[in-house]
Amino acid sequence: MSKGTRRMILAAVIIVFIAALIYCAWLVLPRKSTAELYLEAEKKNFEAFAEDIEMKYTSLVNKYRPYMEQRYSSRTELSLKVSGGLGSLGLGDAGAVMDILGKSKLIVKTRTDPAKGISDTEADLLLERAPFLKARLYSDSGTIWLSIPDFLPDRYFSVRRDDLEGLYDRFSIPVRPMKLISGRQIAASLAFDGKAFRGSADRLADIWAGYLTDDTVTDNGTVAENIGGYSTEGREILVTLDEEKATLLLKELLSAIADDDALLAYTCGNFAGITELLDDAGLFRLFSWLDETGTVLLSDHEREILEKLNVRRDIEGSRKKLGKAAETYRLRDGFKMRVMLDKNGDIVRREVSLDFLNTAGGSSFKADIDAGGAFDGHRFVRLTLTEYDTDDAGSEKRVTGLSIDSLVNEAKDSQKEGDIDISYTVAEAGEETRIDIGIDISDKIDSMTMKRIVNISAGADISGAVEGSISVAVENTSWENKKQNKTNSTTGIRVDADLPFLGISGLSATMDIADEDVFGIEGFSLPDFGKEAVMDLYAASDEDMDRLEMEIMASFGTFYLNNKHIFDALLGW
Repeated sequence: MSKGTRRMILAAVIIVFIAALIYCAWLVLPRKSTAELYLEAEKKNFEAFAEDIEMKYTSLVNKYRPYMEQRYSSRTELSLKVSGGLGSLGLGDAGAVMDILGKSKLIVKTRTDPAKGISDTEADLLLERAPFLKARLYSDSGTIWLSIPDFLPDRYFSVRRDDLEGLYDRFSIPVRPMKLISGRQIAASLAFDGKAFRGSADRLADIWAGYLTDDTVTDNGTVAENIGGYSTEGREILVTLDEEKATLLLKELLSAIADDDALLAYTCGNFAGITELLDDAGLFRLFSWLDETGTVLLSDHEREILEKLNVRRDIEGSRKKLGKAAETYRLRDGFKMRVMLDKNGDIVRREVSLDFLNTAGGSSFKADIDAGGAFDGHRFVRLTLTEYDTDDAGSEKRVTGLSIDSLVNEAKDSQKEGDIDISYTVAEAGEETRIDIGIDISDKIDSMTMKRIVNISAGADISGAVEGSISVAVENTSWENKKQNKTNSTTGIRVDADLPFLGISGLSATMDIADEDVFGIEGFSLPDFGKEAVMDLYAASDEDMDRLEMEIMASFGTFYLNNKHIFDALLGW
């Protein structure tokens, strides 16, 4: 036997010996169960989710922190051009109106002191670069003052914020905004603490883990699937609970959430905070008014959505609702979930079916969810919500479908580009309405100017029971000058819409906005309204209001005669 042959035999013996040792160790040493592997994947998935929320929350707060902590001034220029579609809105001389709009510009300058809670605003409407109409607005935490110098110079009108609702009643104003929405208010309304959130999640995970055994969590072997255009192999794990165990789990989880103040604040509280801002801006009342007047006819389903969205911040109310749900809902047919793990132990796909039966005779529904994706920024979500008749929990009342596919590629310095496709369907009483939305996103920094340029284009097609289409293109360029403590941005928006169900046909419009914010400005104060001629619009008597009306009409008459051609075009006279 040659020396080379002996070496080959020796190497083979060593390889076999090592393989035998590995096999014996695999047999003898303790291995993680399927349930443990699944839980590790869930914890890893949740940690990435929590980090993402924490990063976005911190970024949002840091962006608006200067607006909350420093005096600042804002200057906004806004111009609007409409090239078609005004005729469908009932304007008589649409051509003249479009011409006037194209020659107009609104300039708004505001100073704000967040520490004192005061602000003053100058709004100037220009026509062909010449002043046309001026307004002045002042506010503190309790009162708003308004002046229109072109009509009544040296006169102010006021209303206490607590009296706004009564003022709207007095003048029969249906849409009732209490405040304007700003990014600063949104950031201030949200709350999040990563440590507390993780602690809450750990308590829920402990409850969930108590139901995971070798019988309820099974390894279904290796499977190959197409995810986002990629052929992917992974480990398929099935989690199943019978109806009794699933219902008990649901009750424990809902009860635990109801008892967790932090989790309620970060979920129900944050959601309610945003809807309160929308409600205070008059959005929900606007939709109701449009529906009541027949301007926009809402379906029963759309009214239900608005009612469910319009909630106020009420932690105790949310706690009671969760407690009631824990007592009245069962998971009919149990719990069924399928997850797919890639070679790194990451969850790349999840399918789950939940059938909620209301034993108290209330609304019952079923949710089917398919979500996943982790390849080059690809994500997808498929949600089907089946609502049952209240009187017959086996009869379908409405089926709502939502599909989201996104492919967003991120590079260094948070630059990104990608596209998002959204499909939303509602089927009820033999009719189906479908909305298909396509969104393209580009976010980059110009290497020469260091300006951030964001382009967003979106198009929506509506088909089925109602039909229409709308497309929107937005280009935003922003930059900052740290030495001057100043930020600037320009935004161009183009909208094209055909929405017959809203009475809109062939609408085409562009809007240009230029903003400049300067931080750390000099201190300022409001006028001494105790020394000015001020009328409280809410407290004024009917006689005072009659005299005011006569004064305004006299002043407006002169203003109208000087600008008659403009009013004739706007009003179609």
